[in-house]
Amino acid sequence: MSHTEAADPPAEVRSYGSGVDADFEAFYRSERQGLVGLARATVGDHATAEEIVHDVLAKVYLRWARIEEPLRYARRAVANASRNELRRRSVRRRHLEVTVTSTLDADELFDALAKLRPRERAAIALRYYSDLSYADIAEALECRESTARNLVHRALEHLEAALG
Repeated sequence: MSHTEAADPPAEVRSYGSGVDADFEAFYRSERQGLVGLARATVGDHATAEEIVHDVLAKVYLRWARIEEPLRYARRAVANASRNELRRRSVRRRHLEVTVTSTLDADELFDALAKLRPRERAAIALRYYSDLSYADIAEALECRESTARNLVHRALEHLEAALG
């Protein structure tokens, strides 16, 4: 199966309790790929993005009855988990003193994105991959709308400089 096809919910989600609610399954099938794309644009690799989204959707499932806006909740959780992954990578690099290169050397855009600060990268991914408004970006990143605009603006300046 290609990564663009909608996959079935993971076995641990399907086997939890009495089964997956039809509403959750529909949500999973319709939103999973967009969430994976958001995570991939932030962390830079598909495998890690899949893991992040898998973990987030398992949590969404467990809280399904209590979540008023599942997509908004999931986007925020993916953005936060992606930033946490970038922080973990940064800490590992500092402690191990290993230079980590992008896994997408052939793609200049992903190389340039990899050089952005985590919050800038998340803001760019939310704005241009998920096509969110600045208000929605601010909510996902838990900041003011003016901060979201500033993050996107600075990120674009950095990308323009990096891409020449």
